[in-house]
Amino acid sequence: MAWYNKYRSQKFSEVIGQELVKSVLENALKKDKIKHGYLLSGPKGVGKTTLARIFANELNDLENKPEARIDLVEMDAASNTGIDDIRQLIESAKTPPVSGKYKIYIIDEVHMLSKAAMNALLKILEEPPIYLIFLLATTNPEKLLPTVLSRLTKLNLSSHTAGDITKNLDSISKLEKINIELSALELIAKRASGSQRDAINLLETISSYELDQYTLENTTKLLGLLPKELLTKTAKVLKTATFEKEFLSEIEASGIDGEAFLAQLLEFLLDQSLTGKDEFSELILPVAEILNLKLPITSSLASLALVQAKLKKKLIVNQNPVQKKPEPAPEIVPNSPKKTLAVQEIGFYEESEIPEILEEKKSFPEKVEISQKQVSEKLINPEIPNENNVLEALKSFIQKSESPPILKMLIPDIAIKSIAESKLFLTSSNGIFLTQLNGLKMKTWLETQLSQYFGQNLQIENSLRIENAPLQIPQTKEVVNVEKIVEKPSSYSDFVQKDTEILESKPAENSDKNPEIKIFYSVYKTLPENMQDSGVEVYPGPIPKPDHSDWDTHATSMFEFE
Repeated sequence: MAWYNKYRSQKFSEVIGQELVKSVLENALKKDKIKHGYLLSGPKGVGKTTLARIFANELNDLENKPEARIDLVEMDAASNTGIDDIRQLIESAKTPPVSGKYKIYIIDEVHMLSKAAMNALLKILEEPPIYLIFLLATTNPEKLLPTVLSRLTKLNLSSHTAGDITKNLDSISKLEKINIELSALELIAKRASGSQRDAINLLETISSYELDQYTLENTTKLLGLLPKELLTKTAKVLKTATFEKEFLSEIEASGIDGEAFLAQLLEFLLDQSLTGKDEFSELILPVAEILNLKLPITSSLASLALVQAKLKKKLIVNQNPVQKKPEPAPEIVPNSPKKTLAVQEIGFYEESEIPEILEEKKSFPEKVEISQKQVSEKLINPEIPNENNVLEALKSFIQKSESPPILKMLIPDIAIKSIAESKLFLTSSNGIFLTQLNGLKMKTWLETQLSQYFGQNLQIENSLRIENAPLQIPQTKEVVNVEKIVEKPSSYSDFVQKDTEILESKPAENSDKNPEIKIFYSVYKTLPENMQDSGVEVYPGPIPKPDHSDWDTHATSMFEFE
């Protein structure tokens, strides 16, 4: 029999630790206030199943009624995960207890049940018979359905302390007549990570070697651990970056796996840091980063070389001579309402230069202008902008690899309206094209390219180009002479303003006298030449009220019915 079963606690008084959970269960027995469902959750090997069995034994008083054990059913949910297993459990639960007071079901690792099985279990948890009690144990309570959790009394078990584990191991070693030092037991307790079961298994494993005495040194080797002296030497070697042949041979002779070597080294460094010794604190993060990579390297020397490379790289970065990178031409953002700074890759600077750089950044003007020095390196054609060379420059931009893809469609449609000082007034015949040209990225890119091309700061103003489109006026009895009122519009906004003036200048005071007056808005020539212009018909007069005596006449004057 395995030792963890041989030395399993049989009474609450024998259970080490878990004082709060023990008091809850003992008080429930004393006051006879038993719940129909309990959930014991916590890490592995902390006594969940043990406490459930002790509580079940006490409920049916197995010490005095051993025949009542027939009413105690223990099930492993890891092996019985399906809905059929739970259905069979529910059917058997309908049968009252034979000898004991309660019919008790202990379900271990209950989180392994399928979702359908949990839903089936939920029904009997909601309306259980008075004699039925469920004791559920799990290491992952978060995997249970919230509806199942809400029907249970939850008891959380904590990991055992190293002191509690050492105390239990000491009593077992005396019963097994093992001659082992207390420091060796403390090492085993530390390796168990809070689990009593794992600690007992480790003690049973090393006892199989049948040594006359178990010291800290030979116990360390039996557990596959590196001695503290070697870990200290490793940390010193990494810090000084001086590897001796004797040291490398000692690491290789240990035969430890590379990942296990780094894990033990990291644990040693953390222990040193927690005890206030920060001599090797700078090694913690590099070792943790290499360990986190989980590389398939089994050699301990290879793992040591990776840590050395990580530390060496860090030293090179810190000790590298400082070099400045050339400043690229700044990005120009014209007409920006906010203060815009050119995005530059600063590079590395000496500490003495940092105050000067900060002062220079503070003195940036509200609007960033490119200097002649910055432009001269990329200057292509230092000429005065005119209609011909501006169009030629725009066409050359299409060939640039970094040019926006839509530029090939926009450039052929662009026309030069005028050039005044440092402003270029461009026009486009299409409203969609104009929207693209006025986009922040496109406009900024074109201004930057033109500024570099001509060697001076240039700004672009885009507007819609209106063709000479005559207005379509239907021949009616009374026609408003729109051509005399409307002057040739110079822009889209001017055109809309003139149309508005037409409506305001000719109010339909009496729509009955002029029922056929109609005004058409002109649609700009954005279509191919072989297609006719079209218009939208607008009725200028007031809409008649619903109770008008001659409604049909007025409706006919407003709408055309087919």
